[in-house]
Amino acid sequence: MPDPGELRDLGRSPERIAMYLHGRGWNPVGVAGDEILWALDDGGRRWEIVLPLSPDRSDLARRLGEVFAVLGAVQNRRPAEILRDVRSAGSDVLKIRTLPRTRSGTAPIDDALGLIAASKDLLLAAATSIDAPRAVLGSRKPARATEFVREVRLATEPGSFVVALETTVPPDWAVAEVLALAGSLVESGGQVESDGLFVLPVSPFPRAVTTRTIDAASAAVSLAARIVDGEADVAAFDDLVSRGVSANFLEALAGIGGGEGALERNTGVDLTVRWAYSRTPPLGRPATIAFPSNVFPVFATAASSLRARSPEPDVTLVGPIIRLQRDNRTGDTVTMVATVGQGRSRRSRQIRLVLNDEHHDLAHAAYGERRIVEVRGDLQSGPVLTMNPVRSFVVR
Repeated sequence: MPDPGELRDLGRSPERIAMYLHGRGWNPVGVAGDEILWALDDGGRRWEIVLPLSPDRSDLARRLGEVFAVLGAVQNRRPAEILRDVRSAGSDVLKIRTLPRTRSGTAPIDDALGLIAASKDLLLAAATSIDAPRAVLGSRKPARATEFVREVRLATEPGSFVVALETTVPPDWAVAEVLALAGSLVESGGQVESDGLFVLPVSPFPRAVTTRTIDAASAAVSLAARIVDGEADVAAFDDLVSRGVSANFLEALAGIGGGEGALERNTGVDLTVRWAYSRTPPLGRPATIAFPSNVFPVFATAASSLRARSPEPDVTLVGPIIRLQRDNRTGDTVTMVATVGQGRSRRSRQIRLVLNDEHHDLAHAAYGERRIVEVRGDLQSGPVLTMNPVRSFVVR
């Protein structure tokens, strides 16, 4: 049974419980004072719950304990598990679960930190791709994508090693209205429908990100499995760019897999979605996506392939000019050193700059005076990293 203190805290916001009940198919059927009677018809059996609304009741914890006891019996789950769902009833929850060969419920600290960082990168890549899907996403992410990621809440759960990412989703029906209108609806013989109140015509951005993450991950693992079986090659990932699969997204998936040595430690990863009870779930999406351990090297290879063939747009690099070289075929070659990449892949690299005449003069001056430069443009991967074109060149 949940802790009485937790129940009293939850009782201060009964709309969350109402949101959960409504999302699970319960309907308000009667009102008496500060209580609402909810009912569920389940395979010919009728269940009833009395939900207290006043947070000042002396018996609040006991009455809510009865609510969770009934829910536990209906769902054949522990009340504590249901309480966790109720607390996040207004959020889409993405759960990433590693499947270690020894199921201790723990993970090496480096693996755990890597999984959390890769999970953040995964959501950021999905959020960035909604407005402008590209094979390689620029280092400058849209403001609403970065703001979205900052609002994501992280929790851990029992069972192997589970990271739960919670994103609040605005409701497409007003829970407060359900509570306020329950009495009149009952008196009039009306019914409260899950999509009948205050439906928003456009999916809010947090729901769009969750949907994009599931769609892109499902498409990526399906193609990776075909590549493992010899039925396709990594070039086929080009066809998934419009669905949100980018080099950044694939690198994040590879990071979730654990990197080097993961095949010996893990049998795979599961990605599970539990849609917010505050909003009608989208149709046709899998509840769980299974990633066998052999697909993660494919993700890493495909990400490198996309980067090699597609420039990363609007990259800013800072560092010194280390070489000015004259080439009869290509003209002046200017080379700088700067830090590129993100997360664990950040490292110093030499970058060839393709400059116009004005920028060439600035580069020569910076080289002679040993000054730092800041350049901005599209970064092309390959045997030699190349920025072409360079749109901005500033000597610091």
